[in-house]
Amino acid sequence: IKDKDICIKITYFVKDKVKSGGKYFDKYGVVKKIDFFNKLVFFDDKFKLNMNDIIDIEIDNFYC
Repeated sequence: IKDKDICIKITYFVKDKVKSGGKYFDKYGVVKKIDFFNKLVFFDDKFKLNMNDIIDIEIDNFYC
């Protein structure tokens, strides 16, 4: 397993900037860093996500 990165799926919510509500999105990828002080999750593709927006986290049965 050291040679492969385990893929995870994070479901997160993005608020609508115009009206109330928003949308749910799924992000598949490999987490490279978690910044607990600033509440950020960094993925290997440079995508970052605020921990407060995370709804669910799953470990997938495949490698990225």
